[in-house]
Amino acid sequence: MLQIKKSTIKEIVKKKKPIICFGAGALAEFMLCSYPELLDRKALLFVDNNAAKDGTFLCINNVRIPIFSLEHFKRLNKKDFILIIVPVFFQRIVEQLDEDVYFDNIETYLYPLLSAAE
Repeated sequence: MLQIKKSTIKEIVKKKKPIICFGAGALAEFMLCSYPELLDRKALLFVDNNAAKDGTFLCINNVRIPIFSLEHFKRLNKKDFILIIVPVFFQRIVEQLDEDVYFDNIETYLYPLLSAAE
């Protein structure tokens, strides 16, 4: 199961682990524009359930952030990272990832709740 925690974006950015964001939609762009310090992270990428986005990029302020499908991301075999679930309707994604042993014990934050905590 995911390890869902409460914090702020500013506190998450201070951590040294790579940041993986799940959900590469409009709210992801808003998040990156609102918190440009995330763009300074060399280990930032997005994962999305929409396989058509695999291999594309989210471009914000001339920074290109790669987007991977969930299956492609899992093949990268990253294990030590922070996960931010971006969409407002995060419950279905939490349930999906909770059922996947790949994400067991991953430090996870829910962006809609983080933004309210700022």
